[in-house]
This record gives sequence, C-alpha cells and structure tokens, in this order.
Amino acid sequence: MNYAEDRLDRRARASSACSFAINRSSSVEVGVNETTSTKLSTSQELEHDLNQAHSVIRRHSAQSSPCIQFLHRQTNEGNISGNDSCSQRSTLEELMDAHQLAGRTLRDRGSNRQAVFHFGVAWKICHRLNSHFLPSPDDCDSNYDRSGMLSEEQRDDACDTGPARIICPEWKAVGDYAQMAEFAGFPEVGVIALLYYRAGGSIQCCASDISDSFCWPIQQHRIDNEIAHDQVECTDSGCGCGLAGCGRSPCYLAFSSSSALVDHILQAFDALSLTFKRVKATKNIASCSKESQKALPSALDILNQISLMSGKTSSVRTNKDRFLIMYHYMSERMDCLKVPSILQFWNTCAETLNATNPSVSDTFRSMHSVLLLLLLKLLYSSPVSGPFFRLACHSIPYLSALLPTSSTEGRFLAKHYKSHWAYYIFMRALVLGERIKKKQSSGSGVYHIPVWDICFGSDACTTSTDARLNSTGKREDHAFSIYARDLLDQLTNTITSDSSSPSVPSVLSFDLPHPPIYVLGDSHVLSLAWQSVCISPFFQFQAILERLLRGKSSNQLQMKNQQAHTKQTVIISAGEIDCREGIGGSLLQGYYENCNDAVEQTVIQYLNSVSLLAKEFHLQILLMPVAPHAYRSEKNGKALGRAKRRETMHLWNEILREELCRSNSRKYSNLFLLDFEERLRINDPQSPVGYVLHPSYNADYTHVNSAVVRLLQESLHECGCDLNLF
Repeated sequence: MNYAEDRLDRRARASSACSFAINRSSSVEVGVNETTSTKLSTSQELEHDLNQAHSVIRRHSAQSSPCIQFLHRQTNEGNISGNDSCSQRSTLEELMDAHQLAGRTLRDRGSNRQAVFHFGVAWKICHRLNSHFLPSPDDCDSNYDRSGMLSEEQRDDACDTGPARIICPEWKAVGDYAQMAEFAGFPEVGVIALLYYRAGGSIQCCASDISDSFCWPIQQHRIDNEIAHDQVECTDSGCGCGLAGCGRSPCYLAFSSSSALVDHILQAFDALSLTFKRVKATKNIASCSKESQKALPSALDILNQISLMSGKTSSVRTNKDRFLIMYHYMSERMDCLKVPSILQFWNTCAETLNATNPSVSDTFRSMHSVLLLLLLKLLYSSPVSGPFFRLACHSIPYLSALLPTSSTEGRFLAKHYKSHWAYYIFMRALVLGERIKKKQSSGSGVYHIPVWDICFGSDACTTSTDARLNSTGKREDHAFSIYARDLLDQLTNTITSDSSSPSVPSVLSFDLPHPPIYVLGDSHVLSLAWQSVCISPFFQFQAILERLLRGKSSNQLQMKNQQAHTKQTVIISAGEIDCREGIGGSLLQGYYENCNDAVEQTVIQYLNSVSLLAKEFHLQILLMPVAPHAYRSEKNGKALGRAKRRETMHLWNEILREELCRSNSRKYSNLFLLDFEERLRINDPQSPVGYVLHPSYNADYTHVNSAVVRLLQESLHECGCDLNLF
C-alpha cells in the first residue's frame, strides 16, 4: 500500500543492477548504451520478482498440494485445530506473500487488472489466516486501540523494524487491494472494500481461489515493458500464474457482491444523497431550524475551532480529546446533515460509536490511520462525486482533529507514508484552506474558495441561483445503489463469462448542476476538482470532474478512462513529476549532455504521445503548464534541489510555449496550451529563475489552490481551442 516507497525501492534496486551491468561491460571493453542497460535492468528486476511469485503460486495451486487439501478440509469440516492446522500456517503465509509480490510487480508494470486479482487473493488468504489462527478476526489488529491512534507496536510493524511478523495485519492487505482497485479505474470498489472491512465484513478464501483446476491453457510468455500495456486489455489470459481468475475481470472482487453488508453500505450512500437533497445546504435550508441554519459552520469556522484545540494555550493534549471536542462541535452545528454510522469511517472512538449506534459499535473495526487517509483520497478523487464527494468533505474536520500535523502520529505518517500524508495535507488545504483576502491577492477577485463552502453552501459567493454542487439535476434521479449494484454484478459476471469485451457501466456523476469537463493527470488536477468555469460565449457553468492518475509522468499517459473519451474536450496535467524526480536522474547518469536536452526530449515525447491520443479518440486536448513551487526556506538543506527543479520547470513551460504557441506551423493540430503559468508568478530575486509561486495561489507549497480556476477560464478563451466542443 506504500506505493511511493515501493517505487523508490524498486528504482534503487534497478539502479544497482544497472551499475553492475555497466561496470561488467566496461571490464570486457564492450560498448553498451546506458539507456538500454537501464531498461534491461528494470525489466529483469520485474521479471525476476514475477517468476519468483509464479513459482510459489504454481507449487501451491495443484490439486494435490497440501495447501489445497487443507482448504478443502477446512471448508467441509470447519476449523481444524492441532498440529495439522499449524503445519499449514507457514504454507498459507508463503502463498500470501507470493500473491502480494505478484501484485506489486504487475502494478509496477502497468498490468492493473492482473495486479488487483493477486492483491485480492492475498487479502482473502490474510483474512483466512487471521480468522483461523487467532481467536477473533480483528486480533491481528490488536495493537490498534479504539481511539484510532497508532501504538508503538504498529509503528514498528509499519516500518518493518519490530519483532518477527506473526501474521500479516489485515489492514495492510485490504489497503493494498483498495488502492489497486483505484489504479485499475474502479475507486468505487476500493471505497466499498474499505467500508466493508471497517463494518466487520468477512470474506471467504476457498480452494477454488488459489487452485489451477479451472484454468484453461495459458501461454507462458515473458512480460516485457513493450507488451505490458497490451496485456492490460487482455481478458482471456492472466499474467502467467496459471490461475483462472487472473485478468478475467477488469477489477477482481475479493468480497461477495451479494453480501447483505454490501447492500447496507450502498443503501447508506443513498440515504446520504437523499439527506443532502432534502436539506440543500444553502442560505435557506428548509429542513433545518433557524438555529441550525445560523450554526452551519463555514470552512473558516472549522479552522478557528481546530486552532483553539491545537494552540499553545489549549489544555487539550491528546488526539482522542481533540476528536471528541470536534465531534460534539460538528454534531451541534451539522445536526440536519447526519451521516449514517456505517459511513462514518473517521469515527474510531468507542464513546462516539456507542452514541451513534450502540447495536453495531462492537462489530466495527477501528481503521488504521493509513486506511483513513486512503479512503479519504478515494472518495475525494472519484468521478462518482455526489455522496462520495460530500462524505470526503464531511470527514476532513474530524480527521484534522484526529491526526494533527504536529502530533506523533502525524510525524510518523509523514515519515513512513509520505504519499498518503501529502495527499491528505493537500486535500485538507483545498477543503478548509483559509481564503486569501482580495487586498492580498494577485488581482481583483482572485482568491481560493474552500471546497467545504462549495459543498455545504456556506459561502455567499458560491450559493447563487446556480447553487453549484447542491442543485438538483437529472442525474440525481439515478440512485447510487442501482449504479453500484450494476457495476459489482458486471464485474462479477466477467469472471465466469468468456466474453473478451465485458460491458462495464460508465460512472454516473451524481448531483452535478452542469455537464462535467474531464481533467486527467497527476495530483495537480485536484486543484480544479469540483469547481465551475464559464465557457464563452454561452456563459454556461460546468463542473470540473477529475480523473486522478497517481504517479503518472508525462510518458505514461493512457486514455483508459471510460468517461473521458466520450467527451470532445479533455484537459491533461502532466510534467511536474518529470521535473521533480525524473529528468535529473538522466543528467546524473550521463544520458544527455545537459538538462536542457533532457527536458526538450521529454516534452517532445509527451506532445507526440498526447497527439496520438487526440487522433485516436477524436479529441481536442488542452494541456496545463507546470505550476512553479512556492517560496521555501533554505535552512533545511534542500535549497540546491529546489533550485534545479525551478529551472527545470521554467524550461519545461518555455518549450511547451515554443511548440504550441509560438511556432508558425501547427504541428499538433488538436493540442492547445492553457498558458496561464506566467500569471502565477511573483518576483523573487533569490530564486534562480527570478520568481516563485504567488501566495494567492499556494495550497501546500507544491500545488496551487482553486484560485487558479479563474486563470484557467481566461486561458480557455485565449488558447485558440474550439469552445463549441465542450
């Protein structure tokens, strides 16, 4: 689940292998292209891991294997105790580790549908291990207290420095599966899986899940970089593991879609949608009393409450106490917008669980802090919008109290789960970030509007007759549970169907007042999420709905989104990852004469790839520039790296302008640059490029806030694209 750290670890091992290959070639005086050596070493590293996983899986998938026999006996006879049971424990652990290794390797190769299968099977085995060898299903997470805080044992376990592992904690297994489901393009499945786990759901691990008895002939071939993307689309072949379910479904379901608990979760989302539909959180809330209307908090109110609890003069010392104070504060002011208890994933405190629903409080698992951050990320970035978006916004005040940035837990997560923590800090800044006053902004009326105020209608600027995301549209007539049930059923049916083209329903975007503009790309697209822009000359507001492609650099873009390629115009954000961590490595290893050459080659490859996508899907594609980073102090020893990144970003944007704006001939007829980057700047003589990001647009020192929407709107009119194609 620690995707960013896994990626760095694999890169380090690949670099080590590359150095060995280069040194060996030099010793025998054979000329070797270093770029080729890097690709080969990375491919060999992945192939080695995959072969290692396949070897274990094949050994234990035969019908005569002790592992299969054990699961058959356990299914028929119930739990088996004694030496016979204990003798199979290490075998199941070995098999679980093999599926996890296969999942990580396939994920890193882009074979998402195969990776989600292996992570799903690993979760099933982990659940079986914990439920069979421990007194209760949740004892594997016994280091986790009911307040939702990390214990010392958990910290040791999370960074693998503690005592020898007895059984893999199930929270890790379900987290890997949920994150991989999102990578495969189905964040809805990841959300349901995490809520299912929290609600105490049980999953079955049968012999058929790990057996090759139902397998058809599979061509055993090497998975290379060049064919990895083709395999993603293949539905009648797996990764070579020999298991029938591998790759059969676009997103393998590890839990039963027919479970009553799943129905309960889906119905809770329907109830949440109906609650917001009735309330219509605007200035005139008909369903609330006058007292409740006055008390509905704005983002600034919540920030003030957090400041009171976390300030130096505050007497509140524990995160649990902060959570209880925030819980009572929100309960009093959001009484008309109650969230069903099964969806209150932030509620990890025994006192508040008993207060909301005493009958089920004992069945709920306390979610690990990392799972809280992951679930928030899936909810906020999912194109489903509606109940997902509102639940994400509703959780932010509670998570802010539960996981303060300066707390021990916050520092631990920032150190060991950097990616999850960084997303949380960014989303918190977008949802609650304090608005920059007009006199402090870079221009008239340019300021960040907290997403909380948009969602709950507590800001005068966002609650006009348009009413933004709180208006009632035709899409709201489609119950979320109907859509989700259709999705789960079709994902289940693809496992038993021989169809090579499974029909998966498109994502319905609930409660949007206007048709969406799809924005694809890295984390920077979240700055635009759930905002609205005016498309000239029709003066029509359209909500921006993003598809987040995590960890994607400019040369890894694929048009796999089911909704985006049905539109005529798509906005793409890419390049920041290349400027931050990709291009510098090429210079250090001597692939290019200087960074300028590396940046230019990367931008040209990026434009060529996007141009092919535009032609294939008949799109006009609007490219966002790379926003400059905000000013940072030079005292922490990172000044040199930041200076190099600023220079790289400046050059990246200049090359984009040269290719798309200044060139006399239109080489890329369907590509247009949203050229607003220069308007994001403020002069800074200490910066190597002479400027940094203007404070008015700063979200978290790396990303911009929603104030950029106005600049994007202006650049839409200036870039030369066909506004009739939105």
